[in-house]
Amino acid sequence: MMLVTTNYGLGMVSGDIGKDFCIVPCAEKIWSVAGEQFGDKKGAMVVLKWVLYGLKTASASFHKLLGDFLWEIGFEPFRADQDLWINKSKHYEGYDYIATHVDDNIIVVKNPLKYMSHIEQHFQVRDVTGVPEYYLGNNIAKRYSKVVILAKKYLKEVLRKYQERHGALSKENLLLKPKEQPELDDSEFANEEEHKEYQHIIRVGQWLVVLGRLDITYVVSSLSRFSAMPRVGHLKLARNIFGYLKKHPKRGYVINPTLLQLDLDYQKADLTLDFGTHYSYFEEELDPRFPEPLLEELDLHVFCNADHVHDKVTGRSITKIMSVVGSSPVTWISKWQAAILTSTFRVEFTALKKVVEEVAIL
Repeated sequence: MMLVTTNYGLGMVSGDIGKDFCIVPCAEKIWSVAGEQFGDKKGAMVVLKWVLYGLKTASASFHKLLGDFLWEIGFEPFRADQDLWINKSKHYEGYDYIATHVDDNIIVVKNPLKYMSHIEQHFQVRDVTGVPEYYLGNNIAKRYSKVVILAKKYLKEVLRKYQERHGALSKENLLLKPKEQPELDDSEFANEEEHKEYQHIIRVGQWLVVLGRLDITYVVSSLSRFSAMPRVGHLKLARNIFGYLKKHPKRGYVINPTLLQLDLDYQKADLTLDFGTHYSYFEEELDPRFPEPLLEELDLHVFCNADHVHDKVTGRSITKIMSVVGSSPVTWISKWQAAILTSTFRVEFTALKKVVEEVAIL
């Protein structure tokens, strides 16, 4: 969304729908017996008419209510993401966009206040603003006409609470030492408190990866394999993650649609796509619900690598992938390979297979 906004000069407005669940009809059959606070109705059967927080169907019911409204004003869910709603724009050649995350929404169109006023007529919307300064755990700022995304505020609060409970952290320059092999650690197993501390660090690390801390992706992926039964040595390595984040709290990424500058050797490969008779009868199957491309394509580059036999005990390797649209990272992955492969070629080929799957999704 940020990339589309920056590249095509669209406007943006965000808002939070207040009292969201309290206006949704309850899809579950729930009843209770009225207490003394009901006065002369005490003892009567009370049937729940509106959704309450915590019910199994609460979020789904609100999603349907908001979705029905967006359908009415001309939007439809994007094929690849049911929380991204699109509509053919009347003000430029592309689409208008509304992204929802339960009760939080972002509108990206030429005139976003028009659609926000429609929403405000049906829902109680609060905190209406342009480009939000803080959204779903991320700080969002504009610098030199570019949008910068970083998890500074969330990280500061996480580190504050952690240090209040577990003591001060020392700042670390490196996440892991170059030849660190945590699977060979033979220290004693962590006790219950240390186990919880380890899992907390890994959970926070995983969320920070989602928020855009690409630099810790590989290490969090590597250490997450010990979450079920970590050793004391593993906990020390996990604490290094927080120490590194304390030293470098302001790292994130920039939304930049300009073309990525690469070495000439990587810009164009001389390929001959001739498979003879092997795939001559294949036809590409396109989803009929896939939206019509209306604007000029943005350049997509996908980089991959593989760490052969990362785990010296099991022999498993790690695939690392980063997808870049323009000069903006859009996906980043560090994932264990399922098979145990004995050659670097096969490990790299497996990583390339994952790249093809990623490109198909993008």
